[in-house]
Amino acid sequence: MNDGSSISHINEARSAHGVRSNASPEKIEKLSSVYVDGLILVSQQVFDRTDDSLFDLANNARSNNEQNRYFEAMREVRLKRKRVERKFIDSIKNNFQPDSVLRDPRPSGAAEIQQSNVLSLVSEQNLEKDIAVTNMANKLEAGLQSQFLLNRHRVWALYTGSEALDNANHFNNPFSAINLCKGFSEACSQIEIELAERLLLFKQFDKQVMARLGNIIDNLNGMMADLGILPNLSDRDIRASLTNKQTLSRANASKESRSASQAAAEQTPDNFSTMQRLLHDLNQSSSSHAASSGANISLSSDDVLSLLTMLQHAELEKRHNQKSLLDIEQAIRDSVDSIQPSVSKSLDDNQIQQTDLELINLVAMLFEFILDDYNLAPSIQVLISRLQIPILKVVIKDSSFFNTSQHPARQLLNTLAKAGIGWTEHQEKRNDPLHAKIHETVHFLLDNFEGDLSLFSKLNQEFNDYLQRDDRRTAIIEQRTRKSEEGRIKGRQAQQEVDLRVNRLADSIHTPLQKPITHLLKKAWGRVMFLAYLKDEQEHQWEKACRTAEDLIWCSQPVSDPADRQKWVATVPKLLKQIEQGLESISYSAEELNIDLNEIKRLLTKQFKESAVYDSNIIDASKRAKQQLLETKRHNELRRQPSGVKSNERSQDPEHQACFRAIEALEEGQWFEFTDVKRQKLRWKLTSIVNDADSYIFVNRMGLQPIEKTKAELAKHLSEKSATILEQGALIDRAIHSVINALKQEK
Repeated sequence: MNDGSSISHINEARSAHGVRSNASPEKIEKLSSVYVDGLILVSQQVFDRTDDSLFDLANNARSNNEQNRYFEAMREVRLKRKRVERKFIDSIKNNFQPDSVLRDPRPSGAAEIQQSNVLSLVSEQNLEKDIAVTNMANKLEAGLQSQFLLNRHRVWALYTGSEALDNANHFNNPFSAINLCKGFSEACSQIEIELAERLLLFKQFDKQVMARLGNIIDNLNGMMADLGILPNLSDRDIRASLTNKQTLSRANASKESRSASQAAAEQTPDNFSTMQRLLHDLNQSSSSHAASSGANISLSSDDVLSLLTMLQHAELEKRHNQKSLLDIEQAIRDSVDSIQPSVSKSLDDNQIQQTDLELINLVAMLFEFILDDYNLAPSIQVLISRLQIPILKVVIKDSSFFNTSQHPARQLLNTLAKAGIGWTEHQEKRNDPLHAKIHETVHFLLDNFEGDLSLFSKLNQEFNDYLQRDDRRTAIIEQRTRKSEEGRIKGRQAQQEVDLRVNRLADSIHTPLQKPITHLLKKAWGRVMFLAYLKDEQEHQWEKACRTAEDLIWCSQPVSDPADRQKWVATVPKLLKQIEQGLESISYSAEELNIDLNEIKRLLTKQFKESAVYDSNIIDASKRAKQQLLETKRHNELRRQPSGVKSNERSQDPEHQACFRAIEALEEGQWFEFTDVKRQKLRWKLTSIVNDADSYIFVNRMGLQPIEKTKAELAKHLSEKSATILEQGALIDRAIHSVINALKQEK
């Protein structure tokens, strides 16, 4: 699979640092082979998922042009896939050449000036692509910070033989995230697709690499340790060795560019430092955290982690469906008491280090938010809250959990919460596949998590794979339900429009219609108008069908004026032909068609003959009677107006207006929780908004059991608190912001 010749002339290579490479070709070949094998699997997944995504987009396209665009993109990706994969792998192999590795990747001053001059010439699409690549690399570096730290220093030692960590910062690591992302982007440049489809491809790459790269880098770090390359190195050693250097670097950067550092701080807030500072200030002012009594025995972080592992397995059996948090500080103290009763009596509140105490409190506050979050059903809250101990173990080892949105543990919690937003409480929850999958994931973590963060990545990927399969099935059902409901609403709207138009025409005449004509208009021809309304966007037949109905009604009225009689003679033959064609288009019975047409023709002819001697006074009297009837209708409507005014006054209420504004801002896919008359809470997703019909269609999590609401009905539900719009943002992000706000308010 890998050509050993790609790693050649190692001993002759000299870097820009002036360091001669003394790396073993066999070691580099072994490491590059494992890395490439992992990326081949990643690449296959990326293209398979991209193909599925483009197919889904084409299947749900709103127009033929849009559908053709996605199909063309899918065809282009399929045709170029093998070439892209080869170029991608070749670029990765080339990164292992010593002359590529032992060079400083930072641009020189002249290069920076040149880059600045060229920047204005870069096309907008290329700029978008470069930004996407940079963002992907930054996310990977942030999410896998510990793994990359170990990897970078071992690679430096591999190629140079030097264990001096201070010199290992500025060289071109072949395993780096930026090399990986740039290699894929450059390989994909030969695929000729639009920017939107290219970003979709990058998004799939981002997801697959984020899910798998952590395991690959961990495996490589283990292999290098086994090969004798810094076998005892740990991320704590690296962080300790870099502390002074990073502090000095930050100070210099602040002096050189204070505004730039402030902008960066605004973009990536240090949530952990903020929470830690606020909590520390509160503890200092709290009497419960007064000065210690001078006890000199304390528990290290490793001791706390060991005790948490014991508690993790013990609590697995104790707390089955308990909707409450464990008092971990007290539980640790009890555990110490049971192990060392004579010692524990001499321990005061400071037996746990202050930093660990703060982490325990912060995690407890996060999970209190989860248990109070109305966006999750109680059963889902209970399941997620049971991860309190594993998450505490994570943050004790790696506090970047609070600052890094792509942290594996944080991603898993967000994924579990997102999946559970549409879950409704019911008695048979054990038989519910989603509830069972969340239960299985939580218990697997409780059973097996000993500190390896890659377990979170693995479980998150498995859970996402399950969700994608489930979402595909649900999407098909939901699409059918949505189309069925939209068709039903469109049909209802069409029937209302037909009835309205026919009734208006009937109200405009002064002589009542005869029964055969009324029957034809409301039944047979009403069906023609109904279908014409539904197909009007394609065939534009609605107004033509309405004019035919209007002509039929006009021809059925007495006509005494010579000009009108002449118009009648010219209109009737065309009218009968139009009626015949319209009824044939709806597969009307041929036998009934002949009977009805003959009857209509007979009635129209009879009316025409009789109207020749029709007294104009009778016509005028009939018109006056008709006018009186219309005035009576208007009077009755005016008598009903006060209730309408009251309703309008209620709609001016600020709370009611706020509900209307919230509804107008809704988008399809938004989740609601409705409370029925039995006080049972049910969760429904807004699957379609039919503006013309003032209709909002909701389905359950399975895409079934549709319900329909108007805007006024939704506003009433919201104002009466019988409906709640659920928040769909990342759970842990909301929890962290809530904790920070709570600490600020308490302070």
